Amino acid sequence: MKIVAIITAGGSGKRLPGKVKKQFLLLDNLPLLYRSILPFYEINLIDKIIISLPKDEFENEKNAIPKFFDKKEFAFVVGGKERQDSIFNALKACGENTDLVLIHDGVRPLIKKNTILDLIDLAEKYENVYATVGVHPHDTKEIQENYIELLEDFA
Repeated sequence: MKIVAIITAGGSGKRLPGKVKKQFLLLDNLPLLYRSILPFYEINLIDKIIISLPKDEFENEKNAIPKFFDKKEFAFVVGGKERQDSIFNALKACGENTDLVLIHDGVRPLIKKNTILDLIDLAEKYENVYATVGVHPHDTKEIQENYIELLEDFA
C-alpha cells in the first residue's frame, strides 16, 4: 500500500502577530513545521511526504527540509489562497498509485506516531477516517520572539 502524508504549511499566519510565520516559530530549537513533519517521517509505512509552503518561503524550505529529513521522499507545492487550495495542490502531487493520504496541519506539532499508526489501521478497515486532537490554548505559555514555551511536557 502506498501512503502519502500531506503537511499543510502554506499559510501566511496573518492571525498571529510578529515577523515570523507560525510554521517557522521555534519549539525546542526546531521550527513548528519540522516538529510536525517528524512523526510522519519516522513511520516507515509512509512512502512520501508532500508539504505545501508559502510562496515567499518556497525555495528556501524546498532546499532545507530534505537536508534535515534525508531518508524519505519529499515533494513540495506552493500553498493556495485558502487551506483547502493548499490541500488540493498537494493532492495533485500524490501520484496515481497512492492508496492512502494522511493530511496534517503543519503548525500542530504534538501529534504522536501511535496516533498516526492507529489512523492508518483504521483507514485500512473503514476507508475514510477523520481525527482531531485538541490542545487547550492555556497549554502554551506564550510566544516570545520566535520561540514557544510549553507549560506541559507532551511527550
